[in-house]
Amino acid sequence: MFEGGISKWSGLMDIALEGGFVVKPKNGWYAKVDIDTGEIEPKNWRLKDTDCKEFWLPILTNPKFQQYIRTRYKVSNKTMVSEDVIDTELDKIDTSLADFDDLAEGD
Repeated sequence: MFEGGISKWSGLMDIALEGGFVVKPKNGWYAKVDIDTGEIEPKNWRLKDTDCKEFWLPILTNPKFQQYIRTRYKVSNKTMVSEDVIDTELDKIDTSLADFDDLAEGD
C-alpha cells in the first residue's frame, strides 16, 4: 500500500482491462488472463489488492503487454499533410487574396 498521493499502479487497470490482460469474472473482482491461451487465472483479486508488485509485475514484463502499450499509445511520426499539399493550399489563398485586393482597388 501507499501512504498518500497517486499510486504507482494508478491507471494500469483500465489499460489492462482494455487490452484483455485482466478481466472482471464477477462484480468487484479482477483476474489476470494468460494472454497466450486466453485462460483466466484462478486467483481473483479485489481492486484494492491489485495495487502491488505481485499483481502487476507479470503483466508489465509481458512482451505482449509492452507491445500493446506501444501500439495503443504511439504517436505517429509520419507527416500528416505533405508539403506539396500545403504549398498548393497556400497558393490558393494567395490567389484569393490577390483577387480580393484587385476588387478592392477597383472601387
